[in-house]
Amino acid sequence: MGGACGYGDLYSQGYGTNSTALSTVLFENGTACGRCYEIKCSNANQWCNPGNLSVLVTATNFCPPNDSLPNDNGGWCDVPRKHFDMSQPVFSKIAYWRAGIVPVLYRRYIDYLFLGDYVDRGQHSLETIILLLALKIEYPFNVHLIRGNHEAADINALFGFRMECIERMGERDGVWTWQRINQLFNWLPLAALIEDKIICMHGGIGRSINHVEQIENLQRPITMEAGSVILMDLLWSDPTENDSVEGLRPNARGPGLVTFGPDRVMEFCKSNNLQLIVRAHECVMDGFERFAQGHLITLFSATNYCGTANNAGAILVLGRDLVVVPKLIHPLPPAATSPESSPEHQFEDTWMQELNVQRPPTPTRGRPTERSSLAWI
Repeated sequence: MGGACGYGDLYSQGYGTNSTALSTVLFENGTACGRCYEIKCSNANQWCNPGNLSVLVTATNFCPPNDSLPNDNGGWCDVPRKHFDMSQPVFSKIAYWRAGIVPVLYRRYIDYLFLGDYVDRGQHSLETIILLLALKIEYPFNVHLIRGNHEAADINALFGFRMECIERMGERDGVWTWQRINQLFNWLPLAALIEDKIICMHGGIGRSINHVEQIENLQRPITMEAGSVILMDLLWSDPTENDSVEGLRPNARGPGLVTFGPDRVMEFCKSNNLQLIVRAHECVMDGFERFAQGHLITLFSATNYCGTANNAGAILVLGRDLVVVPKLIHPLPPAATSPESSPEHQFEDTWMQELNVQRPPTPTRGRPTERSSLAWI
C-alpha cells in the first residue's frame, strides 16, 4: 500500500529555528499520529555524529497526547514547545545542534500491499515477480506480498508462467527457475490485516472462513494439494453477482468452488470487528467495485485485461482514519507502431496467443458469458 517518500531537507529549509519546527513538519501538531519517519543527519558534517546514523521515529509511540508530559518524554503529539526539535533524545543520537537549527533529513515511510496473481496471463511474468521480490528485499518492512490463486505450480503450469520460463531461458534453466519461484510461493502470506480493521485477501471468505484465527492457523509452506477448504476459499471464492443474491452459490469457475453473498460478508465483519474486506481475483471494469453495502471491495489493477477487456485498473490508498480512496489507472490507447507489433515479437509470443485460445480469459465480473466454466478455471 514499500518504500518511502523522498527525503525532505529540514536543514536547508531552516526548520528548527522556531518552536513549531519539526513537529509541524513531521507530525502536524498531533494530527498525524501514527506516521513513521526515518530521520538522518544531513551533509553538514560538522554537526553529524560519527557514522551518519539514522533513526526511525513514529508518533504512535507518543499517542494519545499527554499534555502533562514534557516533549522529550511522551509529548510528540502535543503542541510543541521551544526548541522541540533537538530536545528529543532521539535526535541527539544523530546530530549536534546550534542556535536551534536542526541538520537532519527526513522521509516518511509508506507501506505497499499487493494482493496476488503476479504471474500468468502475460508475456512478462518473470519481470513482474523478480521486480516485486527485489523491492521486498530492498524494503522488507514496507513491501508486502500475499498469495493469489496463480501462485501455485499446478495453476501457473497451465496459464503461461512455466512456458514463459522455458521459452525465455531454455528447458533446463526455465524449469529450474519455475520450480524455485513456486517453492517461494508456498511460503507467501495468505492474507493481511490492517490496523485490525481491514482484512485483505486474494479471493474471499467462501463457505468456510468465519474467524480471522482460521487464516492465522494455516501453517506455511502450504501447497494447493495439501491445503484445506479454507485455502481454496481464500484463493478462489468470489462474491455473488450483486447485493440481492445472498447465501452460498456454486461458482462458475468450477466444481467445489463457491460464491458468497453480502450476508456472509456482514456476518464475518461483525464477528471479527472489521470494517472492510479488500480482495482481488476478478476483473472489474472500473478497477474497483463495492459489494455488501461497501463492506467489501474488489480491486483489480491490471488495465485492459488480456488485451481484450478494455477495463481500467485501480489502487486503493488508505489515509488517516483508514479512509479508502480509489485511484484509477486508465488503459492506454494502442500505439500506431510498437515493438510488440513487429513480426519477430509476434513469432516469439505465439505460445501466449495459443494459450489464450485454449484457456480464454476469466470473464469480467458482472458480465455473463456463454463459455463453459471449465475452459477458464
